[in-house]
Amino acid sequence: MKGEISKEGNLKIMRGNKMVYQNCPKTIETGQVQPYNPCGDWCPLFGEPSHCEIFEGTQLDICEDRSLYFNEFTDHRQQTEGNKKELDNE
Repeated sequence: MKGEISKEGNLKIMRGNKMVYQNCPKTIETGQVQPYNPCGDWCPLFGEPSHCEIFEGTQLDICEDRSLYFNEFTDHRQQTEGNKKELDNE
């Protein structure tokens, strides 16, 4: 599976031949009026991408104890010196 985090921090997954933003399923469950609320790093349940040894790809933990596994993954958010070092150490 191919995925990315946009520079705004929103999750996109390859669907067919294009990258598609993923909507937050909690928006509907909580009765929020917003028709579109992207899954992204604004949410406290959205994890940071990490290398998965078993899968040999990228693992992204999201809400409800779910994990997504990507064989191709790009994080377009601006990297700071602090989190760049964290990524380099993995």
